[in-house]
Amino acid sequence: MAPAKCCFSSPLCCAQAFRLLIPFRRCVQNAGARKILRLIVPTLIGTAVYQINDLVSTALATYSGVGVAASLQYSIRLQELILGIFAVSVGTVILPDLSAHAVNKQWEVFQKLLLNATKIIALVTVPATIFLLCSGEHVIILVYKSRRFTDESVRLTLQAFQWHIAGLFFIALNRILTSAFYAQSDTKRPTIAGIACFGINIVLAAALASIMQGGGIALALTAASAVNTGLLLYFLTKSDSMIDVRTLLVSATGFTVKILLFR
Repeated sequence: MAPAKCCFSSPLCCAQAFRLLIPFRRCVQNAGARKILRLIVPTLIGTAVYQINDLVSTALATYSGVGVAASLQYSIRLQELILGIFAVSVGTVILPDLSAHAVNKQWEVFQKLLLNATKIIALVTVPATIFLLCSGEHVIILVYKSRRFTDESVRLTLQAFQWHIAGLFFIALNRILTSAFYAQSDTKRPTIAGIACFGINIVLAAALASIMQGGGIALALTAASAVNTGLLLYFLTKSDSMIDVRTLLVSATGFTVKILLFR
């Protein structure tokens, strides 16, 4: 059925593509379309870097021992579950408001919204990190344990998960800071930070994989994410916005310390 549909629709699609060729050229000549392309290209590069990073990390894990690559995937899926529910959601929700404040040059309101989003991320990820560091084995057993997922599988996954979850706050914060750049129509700086951290991650992963196996590769990702956070904060000070990054950083750090003290 699928090949028949393909054979039937291909000539029609080719004809439509030929007809749309001239309007597409006109769109490229439009100033607004060119601006969109300038914003999209760095994002595509960043996405490609992420995929290459995942590919290289998996290759290193494959040579580190039996089951290491699979345990890394199981571990990262648990981390992405928390990131997807909270960090990605918060970053998506605040982006339209951040964009509106950036267009209107309302930098005080922009900074306040960014700070509130950072506090929400800290409020969720810091207690979650502490809980999962203490009870990660039980969570892995609850989610994955089966006849084929043995005690050795639990051990390997926990070895990676403890280091993955240590970087939960940094990865979540990167999602929020990236939204702050996107709101200012700046996709180049987050891409530059991502490429730099890609290099750091690969170098550290290659150095630590033979010593710590999956835990070393996970530790490399956590360290690179922390460096990424630092680079994004640095780039935020160099942007055209009037954001007081020092005040933002001090307030967010103070709030995080309060969570740690009164958790």
